[in-house]
Amino acid sequence: VRMMADGSAEYTKALGLDRDLTGGGMGVRAFRAAMIITDGEVKYIGVEGSGEFGKSKAETILEELKK
Repeated sequence: VRMMADGSAEYTKALGLDRDLTGGGMGVRAFRAAMIITDGEVKYIGVEGSGEFGKSKAETILEELKK
């Protein structure tokens, strides 16, 4: 498991997962997401909408890893 930082939001923007919260003083942020990457290939990506926590939660990722 790797937690990846993206302080300048370059990766986030390249993936189209950015949202601009500068109006609230928070800057550019990423939507909550989790990925399974094997040998450089994205096998699963779970991106959450506002207030959702089903596609990126640990239980979902563990189930995806079993496939």
